[in-house]
Amino acid sequence: MKILCIIVTYNRLKLLQNCIQAVKSQTRVPDSILVVNNGSSDGTKEWLDLQSNLLVIHQENLGGAGGFYSGIEFGLQSEFDWFWCMDDDGLPDKTALEELLKHTHKNVSALNSVVLSNVNDKILSFGMPVLNSKGYPKLQKPIKTFSKMYELSTDKQTYPYGAFFNGSLLKKEAVELCGNVNKDLFIWGDEVEMVRRMWNIAPVITILSSRHYHPEPNPNPPLWKLYYGLRNSIYINLKFFDYKFLRISKSIVFFFFQFLKHKRGLRTFFRAIKDGLTQNLQTRF
Repeated sequence: MKILCIIVTYNRLKLLQNCIQAVKSQTRVPDSILVVNNGSSDGTKEWLDLQSNLLVIHQENLGGAGGFYSGIEFGLQSEFDWFWCMDDDGLPDKTALEELLKHTHKNVSALNSVVLSNVNDKILSFGMPVLNSKGYPKLQKPIKTFSKMYELSTDKQTYPYGAFFNGSLLKKEAVELCGNVNKDLFIWGDEVEMVRRMWNIAPVITILSSRHYHPEPNPNPPLWKLYYGLRNSIYINLKFFDYKFLRISKSIVFFFFQFLKHKRGLRTFFRAIKDGLTQNLQTRF
């Protein structure tokens, strides 16, 4: 079984170096490490060009979605069986990959680490949805603590969802069936869209014994990121989920007050709604 670790980076050289060191320190080291550099201008390119033990792709900034698309596309054309994906600001625990690999015999399309806050390991960095009988997220607040996630786990080993791309182990065969990342989403939402397509192939599960540490989301994201967050949320709700009107309305209300914090926020807010409803995935920023 051959594992390709894919790390996407943009202008965070020190964090990238820490991430690579954590990957190299695994109790089961991946067979190769591929870094996709999204047009960094902070010395990342120069440093990567000096590394002899890394695979590297340099490209323009195509966002997280475009970065993982390129990395996974490389993997699809190579002799790897699984793709272990993460951002440069994540840190896998030293046994993270080993714990994931204990479950590769199961009927799954992807395995994910538990993504914990890098400042409080009792808190999930990204909220995990509670799923209904159809496998859709319920219209309620997401799970925010590891203890609650453990409590809702039926076998106390796994949870039936995954927070891509943070220590996400994707099966090559499943990606070949469902397709690569939708790079047109650019950022914020590409991970949810990929989860849903892989879910249609086979279950996506989180392994509770595998841990990945990541910063919690910025409570005041920049305007360009808010645009992609709202647009992509509407696009995904229309494409995949039930109760579309309620879900879209919830997203609009959630994002509205964040847009108000920015100059020209309302104009961008309405543009995001329009593009989401018309399924227009044109790059805006």
